[in-house]
Amino acid sequence: MKLKPAIISPANAEFGDGRLFSPRFGDVYHSVEGAMAESQHVFIDGNNLGRRWKDGSGITIVETGFGCGLNFLLTWNALRESGARCRLDFVSVEKHPFHLDELAPVLRQWPQLSDLGRSLLAAYPPLIGGFHRLHFDEGRVTLTLLFGEAEQMLAELDARADAFFLDGFAPSRNPDMWSPALFRQIARLAVPGSTVASYSVAGVVRRGLEEAGFVVEKRTGFARKREMLFAMRPGTEPSKPVPGKVMIVGAGIAGTSCAFALARRGIGVVLVDRKNAVAKAASGNPAAVVRPFVTLDEGVRSRFGMAAFGNAVRLYREARLRTGFSWNESGVLQLARDPAHLDRLVRAVELNAYPPELVRLVDAQQATELCGVAVKEQGLWFPAAGFIDGESLCKALHQLAAPLGEFRGGLEVEQVLVDDAGFVRMVQAEARTIDRGDMAILANGVGARLFMPDGAPWLRSARGQVSALEPPEPRLRSPVCRDGYVTPQMQQHNYAGATFDQSRFDSSVDEQDHRSNLQRVARILPAVFDHAGVDATTGWAGVRCVSRDRLPVVGEIGQNLFCCVALGSRGFGWAPILSEALAAHITGGPAPLERSVLDRLSPARFLPFSSRIDK
Repeated sequence: MKLKPAIISPANAEFGDGRLFSPRFGDVYHSVEGAMAESQHVFIDGNNLGRRWKDGSGITIVETGFGCGLNFLLTWNALRESGARCRLDFVSVEKHPFHLDELAPVLRQWPQLSDLGRSLLAAYPPLIGGFHRLHFDEGRVTLTLLFGEAEQMLAELDARADAFFLDGFAPSRNPDMWSPALFRQIARLAVPGSTVASYSVAGVVRRGLEEAGFVVEKRTGFARKREMLFAMRPGTEPSKPVPGKVMIVGAGIAGTSCAFALARRGIGVVLVDRKNAVAKAASGNPAAVVRPFVTLDEGVRSRFGMAAFGNAVRLYREARLRTGFSWNESGVLQLARDPAHLDRLVRAVELNAYPPELVRLVDAQQATELCGVAVKEQGLWFPAAGFIDGESLCKALHQLAAPLGEFRGGLEVEQVLVDDAGFVRMVQAEARTIDRGDMAILANGVGARLFMPDGAPWLRSARGQVSALEPPEPRLRSPVCRDGYVTPQMQQHNYAGATFDQSRFDSSVDEQDHRSNLQRVARILPAVFDHAGVDATTGWAGVRCVSRDRLPVVGEIGQNLFCCVALGSRGFGWAPILSEALAAHITGGPAPLERSVLDRLSPARFLPFSSRIDK
């Protein structure tokens, strides 16, 4: 399925007669007898969740119609109150989501859920079409919001659902939410033994589920509603084995992100690196800018980039709260290279209807006020973007992965072997075993080629250097980008970068690259940095890994062997969502990205047909 920009129209709901009402569909969001009691009866009790999450280690729920999020909040609250240690993965699709400003007063109706409601509001994404992955309770609870048409979004979902909440507006008001195509997607996602609950017992619902393979029955409804619907898919889902230990080669941003994503799911990880500490190679950039990239591309690159950025920001806010890691959410200003480039940027924002909380066009005066120094051009302002110290971030992620995340440095992996039982063994020189586990992830950049089919000629090296500017410019408040970037003062320096050189593979700081960065920053902010007094005598350089098509490579490359490589210069914006996708795949959870996006990022796109792994 080709991804197209999903222009999101907000809910624009109204209050009337004590109920939340949708003028668009002419229907209410919940019963007048009590929204919380109705949700408890129909969906939580209707799917017998109380018993099921006490018996299992995890449950995946798929909902049609997120609305104001009440069903999610009640489910989360019920899980908390049960005391069960079950993991909850909640997926919900919504064509007309509430804007954040609309949602806050609605949630105030239910003070019993105020703590959870505040957490939802703090993590709530901007109204951009596609997938949005949110984490709560230190990762034990995930909410994946799918903003767009229900049938199209569910067709893009990779998940194995244990229960379904069918909570769209009435079939007579919104038939698209109860179509045969949608029921076929529900059947595709449902595991044997999965259940379905809905307030609606309309014939179109019963017949649609029966034709999709479910056994349907009517049960006692809520309050004055005589009946509700319950359905089950026949059979029993065999339990999927979950790895006890995953070994990861490489302790940069890809490796530490994978370690954190797995550890928050209760999986033990061992990080192995040839350096004696984390982030001592390509991820050691002392001043990396994290921002989205707007593009006229209507497909995978645009959808992936926006999902990745939102996920990275949410993770870095969490890391800041839990570890004190310095995520500088200053906003980022992007200037166009020329008038034609500006026209493309503006058209991209308009084409995708990006909301102002993500990006907005600013004139020269506004740009000057936002970044703190003189700017003469229009540009794009990304208010949630910022900058980081790469090494500090990797250390924070490693800290968050503890105590399930072990680091073993100073070890050169020479072989990754899979035995007849499927266990993976890492071997160093003289056939000495480093460790043995259930699975392994290659996150060591271009070094992964050693263990890839055919040596992975589609992976390439690219050297990058950033330069510490002297004297510092304290007035600069946010990074400014054009054909490079310059950051506010960090560790007594503004940093400028970065070069991109595919002909050199050393990590020594180079005077010629300093001059290149000085020229770059003079073009970005000539009023500030284009004079003889600006110099660069120190900096940082690293060799990054890129793929032939400049997209990352994440997925399965062999039995119990995976990779997360080719993040290039965008690793700090991409790694969180890529590691989340890999961890979800390994543990059987719902994917945080569309199937078509994951297919486009898979290593299978480069492998000979005969070498591809059966899915």
